[in-house]
Amino acid sequence: MDSNDAYNAIFEYIKSWYNHKRIHSSLNYQTPDAVYTVGAVEELHFWCPLY
Repeated sequence: MDSNDAYNAIFEYIKSWYNHKRIHSSLNYQTPDAVYTVGAVEELHFWCPLY
């Protein structure tokens, strides 16, 4: 297993277990899926300048 295989395995694990439908106060009470599909990622810079 190389680093790419490890990265892909970790990504798939997180993707399968992470709750994409839970609302987050840091995302203005939206789901992560809603933020990324609407294109509101740009607004995250306002809420979290380090993002």
